[in-house]
Amino acid sequence: MIFLNTYGSASFWMKIFILLCVMLVMLIISVILMVLFDIGFNGILPQAGILTGNMSIQSIFLFIFTSIITAGLFSLEPFKYLKMDKKPSGAILIGVIICMIVLIPFMNLVISWNESLTLPESFSGLETWMREKEASAQLVTDQLLDIHSLGALILLIFVVGILTGIGEETLFRGILQRLFLEKTRNKHAAIWIGAIIFSAVHFQFFGFVPRMLLGAFFGYLLVWSGNIWLPITAHFFNNSMAVVFRYLENKGYELTYLEKIGTIEDGSWAIAGYSLLLFALCTGALYWYVKRGCILRL
Repeated sequence: MIFLNTYGSASFWMKIFILLCVMLVMLIISVILMVLFDIGFNGILPQAGILTGNMSIQSIFLFIFTSIITAGLFSLEPFKYLKMDKKPSGAILIGVIICMIVLIPFMNLVISWNESLTLPESFSGLETWMREKEASAQLVTDQLLDIHSLGALILLIFVVGILTGIGEETLFRGILQRLFLEKTRNKHAAIWIGAIIFSAVHFQFFGFVPRMLLGAFFGYLLVWSGNIWLPITAHFFNNSMAVVFRYLENKGYELTYLEKIGTIEDGSWAIAGYSLLLFALCTGALYWYVKRGCILRL
């Protein structure tokens, strides 16, 4: 295509500017499509269906299309630029999922700690605003996860797990992290800068730290493997498990105890330490396996 690699040799700040321009165009298109979707299906679909449709539009246009178009402007091979041109082995993907599972108790502890943070009295107004934003985001999440049928569950896993996983990873790890790596020449700096931005743009301040830590793990998965399907798999698993748990709770199963494993409130905070240790061991094994070259080109 004629636009391929148009800005491949541009400076870092020019590439950031191009990325923001593409995102702005895709945002405008997304908003228009979401408004049309709301008008067309208002009164036909439940609120959860409307939110699912809007999230699909946002993931496809604002994240996936932005990533592909930007990668095309920076490279002759957009999918290779995004590290999507290789197929990881099934064993590696299973290893990624195992790492995510063993990390759960430690993440529960971090989530609990982050939610309990309070700002100094002089920043009480800021804290009130932040908690209002958090409550507003939680309300939307509750409406989105108000699912009771198997069909709705599968659809939401596709949207929240697959589309969101692909969209956010291609944008934040495939594009943004790569740009910071080119700028800083330091993989650790690029990973953590990308993780901080990834967490910040969600505007959920009392969940900032756990989301940042997950973003960093996703970033390291990409750097270690040179393959974006690993962080996409981790992201997919994280989001999908949240959807499945809420579905089961809506069906009457009591699963809130799973969110407390590893927390001080549950009295099992020591489990979080074992969780972190086991995660380190599993991640080390995964790193060794990846470095053996168990990635196949498509």
